[in-house]
Amino acid sequence: MASQMLVYASEKEAGLEDQLLNNRTLAALCPLFASEKIPQSTIASFKPNSLFSAFSNEKENFDLYKLYTILVTVGWNLNDDVFGVEPVWNARHSPEDKPFNLEHNPRNVIGHITGCVVVDDAYSTIAEETSFDKLPSKFHILTSAVLYKHIMSRDEKLAEETAELIASIARGEWFVSMEALFSNFDYALKSEADSKIIERTESTAFLTKHLRALGGLGEYKGYKVGRYLKDITFSGKGLVKRPGNPESYVFNDVSMFQGAFANLNEVFKKEIIFHKHVTAYTKLGDL
Repeated sequence: MASQMLVYASEKEAGLEDQLLNNRTLAALCPLFASEKIPQSTIASFKPNSLFSAFSNEKENFDLYKLYTILVTVGWNLNDDVFGVEPVWNARHSPEDKPFNLEHNPRNVIGHITGCVVVDDAYSTIAEETSFDKLPSKFHILTSAVLYKHIMSRDEKLAEETAELIASIARGEWFVSMEALFSNFDYALKSEADSKIIERTESTAFLTKHLRALGGLGEYKGYKVGRYLKDITFSGKGLVKRPGNPESYVFNDVSMFQGAFANLNEVFKKEIIFHKHVTAYTKLGDL
């Protein structure tokens, strides 16, 4: 990541300099549900197939609870942060070995991410060697993770709390929300008939004040304005009551737990999916 984000004159005039310099982390929070299982072939793809397999333990560990979760989905989320095909694909390996915490509290780590694969809407694996022009316009990063069932096992109260947490996951009361870092952003604009990316420059930086993430209304001249994230690194995930990506489903080894937010799922499905292959950024004058 770049050491410091460039702040333009119009952004300074709008009083956004501190927010831009100090807010390059993201934890998306909104809910959703799903009803399908992960294909066993996809689960199998998490297993190492190289020299590292010599160090893997195929046996189940009684003190670990396995989860498989959708970390991020290409497209707009309900916070108007936009995850493009290229930035997400380039960051697809970054979630591995990152912490899994409770409600985005870095002091309350309850497990860690063990692996990740890219999957389509049927949760089938997209091959690692897939060329960029063959990628679907929408895909997900699916992560495997473990929760620590017996962390601080000599603390009887904590052991009881962990057992109840796992039971409440099984009751469908929890979701996941990714944590990410980014070095810069451009603007994603869309209307009913059009969608485009505007490069963030000195002449276009006035759009920053319209971003919902920075206190704006998320609109400009009939367009919905989103923050198109660049140079993304996924830094972990949280177990939360309200996930930011409406497709952050939670799975266990046997089945997928369901939430209760079908209406938000339908809203998301009606969103215009941002075009996956941007060959040139739109000029502001073309709006």
